[in-house]
Amino acid sequence: MKTDIQIAQEAKMKHIKEVASVLEIREEDLDFYGKAVKLIDKKLKSNKLSASNFRMHTSNYLVNLGYPKEVFSEYLMDVHVSDDGNLEKDYNMLMRKYSKKYSGDKLKYFIKGKLYQKGYSLDKIGEVIDE
Repeated sequence: MKTDIQIAQEAKMKHIKEVASVLEIREEDLDFYGKAVKLIDKKLKSNKLSASNFRMHTSNYLVNLGYPKEVFSEYLMDVHVSDDGNLEKDYNMLMRKYSKKYSGDKLKYFIKGKLYQKGYSLDKIGEVIDE
């Protein structure tokens, strides 16, 4: 008698569309959650945006690909997006760019505004600027 592991190893995978056609489920009724999750994870690996901008851009990207928002919105909100490395990079880049044009408090507030426009929280911006 075969064990469950042996049966699983011998089983041949079928595409979800084949299984759906056998069960008479229309293709447009299939839940493409797995594909959406893969795309989100792929975009997360190459992320250079703040957390809020990442969620907004990824959501728009998936909607433009035809995924219903209900399919991926919960997963997208639960994904942990780290701002710290990107915030420091953006801060240093802005300092180099605008330190010649502005100085003192004017430079500080200008950079704070630019980072806020990029979607970073004021608390984290304050921490980076005060370092």
